[in-house]
Amino acid sequence: MRVGSVIGLVGLGLVIVYWFFRLRFALAEKGWKYTSIIVTLPWIMGLFNAIEVLLREFAVLQEGGTGDTAWIYTLAALNWIVLPTVLAGIILDAVIIGRQSST
Repeated sequence: MRVGSVIGLVGLGLVIVYWFFRLRFALAEKGWKYTSIIVTLPWIMGLFNAIEVLLREFAVLQEGGTGDTAWIYTLAALNWIVLPTVLAGIILDAVIIGRQSST
């Protein structure tokens, strides 16, 4: 099982690197300036979740422990911050593009 979580962690890292070096610029060229930066946040959250799985498999985080509780609350808070941030960036870009196309 440890191999799968390591592959997931490496895969997410590669997706983030590819995003920053290629896809972000492609979106920015099409006018999605804020979205091109903000959409990387869910990938980073996925990276934190992959790290959590790895830490659980190596028994660093144990069910019901103090570290487990702190980690869960931290991830929950980050998820609630990331979701509205991504939505706001997409809406902001859509409004800007809509105004530019109507003029």
